[in-house]
Amino acid sequence: MKAPAPAGNFYCVQRHHATRLHYDFRLEVDGALVSWAVPKGPTLSPAEKRLAMHVEDHPLDYGNFEGNIPKGNYGAGSVMLWDRGTYELLGDLPAKQQLERGDFKFRLHGNKLQGEFAIVLMKGRGKGNEWLLLKKKDDFADPQWDAEQHSRSVLTGRTQEEIARNMPAVPAAHHAKRTYPKGSVKAEPPSSVTPMKGVLGALPRGAGWLYEVKWDGVRAICFLDNGAVRTRRQPSNLVERQVAENLIPETPRENGGSSWKPPPLKRRTRRTPDQGGAPQQSSTATAQLSAPSIKQHARLQRSHTALALSAALRLLQP
Repeated sequence: MKAPAPAGNFYCVQRHHATRLHYDFRLEVDGALVSWAVPKGPTLSPAEKRLAMHVEDHPLDYGNFEGNIPKGNYGAGSVMLWDRGTYELLGDLPAKQQLERGDFKFRLHGNKLQGEFAIVLMKGRGKGNEWLLLKKKDDFADPQWDAEQHSRSVLTGRTQEEIARNMPAVPAAHHAKRTYPKGSVKAEPPSSVTPMKGVLGALPRGAGWLYEVKWDGVRAICFLDNGAVRTRRQPSNLVERQVAENLIPETPRENGGSSWKPPPLKRRTRRTPDQGGAPQQSSTATAQLSAPSIKQHARLQRSHTALALSAALRLLQP
């Protein structure tokens, strides 16, 4: 099974169960996939150095392959498309020159692996094809991360055994699984958390900092507790009281869409004597519709808040 290759600098990892289980780490360079076999798989932990054995280049099309290589062929066994995405080259030198010097730096944008990495040649070792795959310290670093806890295909949702048995693809809802760091324990949710507020100050400098523009609106925290939802601005301030008319549960449609619609603005009318007292929209009302009143603006703001909350609640669903 193959998927269309994404545009840009392609990257993939294939979990390959041949003579031994290993991970094939591949980066697109000059129209081919430069490849390394990583016995223990990649990691997001900067403290771990993963041995990566440089192997022959592969064609780009192979980077989207998932299935079984028949017995009697090189690399016979099951192949899972474990991760894929794109990468950014870091540093001033082109990719080919970085490979030639034995120090290749890049930033991954994958489904599972993200952030800055380097793959470095271990000079003077063995046959000259031993490299180290290193995770740099950044916001995506995770000391507890384990590749084996993310052992389903990004293409079909199948396990290695399901691929080996040529079983059909698994629907996304069936293989979605929430993972937690090692050592985490189940606990009661907090009754309240006060959202962090913006403060005035000088912009921090350096590559390790990000900042966001402060938009006008409501900053709230959503709690999902046994199916019940609470949204709070402050410990004693429930957002539902402000946007209750907009927090309407979504109901499915036959076509898979949502039946939720933003509440319409009400038109203001007045009776005009020259029209026999029949309600007519006045020129004042037209002006109000093109420049909403304070109340209408507040309603729009509440509607936007409800949309943001709906999106946040969908993220909270397991």
